Amino acid sequence: MAKMVINMVRALISCMFDVFNHLFLNLQIGSIKASESELVKQNIDAVKEMFYNIPFIIVFDRGYPLIEFIHFLEKIILSICSD
Repeated sequence: MAKMVINMVRALISCMFDVFNHLFLNLQIGSIKASESELVKQNIDAVKEMFYNIPFIIVFDRGYPLIEFIHFLEKIILSICSD
């Protein structure tokens, strides 16, 4: 008897959600092999364009504290403070 083969499509999704207005601000869909921190960088860049010169708070789950990602956030904070 032949075995059934089930192929599944898998993806990595990263989003930024406005908890006050209950809507997604940005959503990135990438390959399952994509870097989660790269997708969130794209989220942040997109939201920065939407809220130009308006401060906003981002809350991450505990899976994000990579040193490369922390450097990225520091650059964003410094660029915002120097504008």
